[in-house]
Amino acid sequence: KKLVSIFIPVYQEEGNLRNLIERLDSITDVLTKFDWKYVLINDGSHDDSWNRIKELASESSKITGIDLSRNFGKELTLTAGVEYARRSDAVICIDADLQHPPELIPELVERWCDGFQVVATIRISTDKEPLIRKIGSRLYYWVMSHISNVFMVSQTTDYGLYDRKVVDAFCQATERGRNFRGIMDWMGFDRTYVEFKADA
Repeated sequence: KKLVSIFIPVYQEEGNLRNLIERLDSITDVLTKFDWKYVLINDGSHDDSWNRIKELASESSKITGIDLSRNFGKELTLTAGVEYARRSDAVICIDADLQHPPELIPELVERWCDGFQVVATIRISTDKEPLIRKIGSRLYYWVMSHISNVFMVSQTTDYGLYDRKVVDAFCQATERGRNFRGIMDWMGFDRTYVEFKADA
């Protein structure tokens, strides 16, 4: 069986983690053609997230926890997850705040099985999203497209699936001040997009 690892950056998410794992299990328990691992990376949370991760890991052999020494920010936390899971045949990145619907995972895996090496997601809307955040997000993509030679599709997210070849290439990047999604886009590889509506 091919191994698919789901890595989850965690910061101040103690109240969401059990719900997230239950939703992930409801998906991965059905996708029996694959082996599954969940890698939860605690990014210096000040709440009880790390203890909750340890508790969940003690209940399931699927779950591994990584506790960073302090808060490094999401970009480096994503990097740590990819580095840890690089022996997997594919990795999926998903946020712990439940805005990224785990129910999309079967489609991500199906597109990967069709031959795509990157299956990215596009957020078409977000429940209860403040207007200022919506404007800021669109401005971000406009600025990025004008100051760099990397084309980034508007409203793409970190939620996505990356083939092992993509992960191996990513792990050779040496940037310290990094943009995870920007590097993934810059590297190329065969990609496709899946749209979703984000929860609040």
